[in-house]
Amino acid sequence: MLELLAGAAVVGGLLLSGLAGSSRTQRNRVRVAWREAATRLGLELDPWELRLQGRLDGHRVHVVVHVRKVYHKGRTREVAETRFALRFERPLPVSLRLRLQSAVDSLKAMFGFSDLELGDPSFDRLVKVQGESAQEIRAFLDAERRHAVASFLEAHPSGQIDDQAIQVVRYGYVRSPEHVVTIAEAMRQLASALTTGRPPDAEAVTGAGPASPPLRRPPVAAETEAPAEAPATPLTPELLPPMPAWMAEQAVRLQPDEDQP
Repeated sequence: MLELLAGAAVVGGLLLSGLAGSSRTQRNRVRVAWREAATRLGLELDPWELRLQGRLDGHRVHVVVHVRKVYHKGRTREVAETRFALRFERPLPVSLRLRLQSAVDSLKAMFGFSDLELGDPSFDRLVKVQGESAQEIRAFLDAERRHAVASFLEAHPSGQIDDQAIQVVRYGYVRSPEHVVTIAEAMRQLASALTTGRPPDAEAVTGAGPASPPLRRPPVAAETEAPAEAPATPLTPELLPPMPAWMAEQAVRLQPDEDQP
């Protein structure tokens, strides 16, 4: 019996050691990719915390890996999420929140629960709009800004936009520098459209070449220089708003990046 217990302990130790080694390998690959992305974007990399931060066009940008424990089928396991956040240099002039319409939203609409609509049927079917003043939101979201928002959310279905920030959550580790740069640049271009009124470059927003017409339902689960002065209070995972349930639901439905297992 003692020999069996000893053997089981050895096997368990080897398994844990293998898992730990795999986790270290993944984080090392992320560090290498993010170091390249940091150089291309002009951001700073904290290699030990797996955090990118800095400014793009004056907006504070923060990319971090967040690991949380989830209970699934009687087991507790760790799930990694890569969170991208861009906080506007100055808040938008209207209070609003924008994200893709979900299946639950569509079901509610069938039973007469309507959201704020802008009078653009294609946009209203695609994007859920929330806010305090419908009149101010309609005035702010002109045709160019609606185009920018729709294109961004089509390319990044877990995205969320409010008057303070733009956020994207990707399931797992993002180990491709191209993907990090694409998402950060897409947020920068959208921020430019929302804060200055200039339409974003379609290729940068979608990250997938010239954009097709933006106002269509996306398929299920496809997925500058920094100023000399640093932000007074760097963004940390604790300062990022918690991921709401609707975002978690969409994030876990996303297919992992092609470079993820």
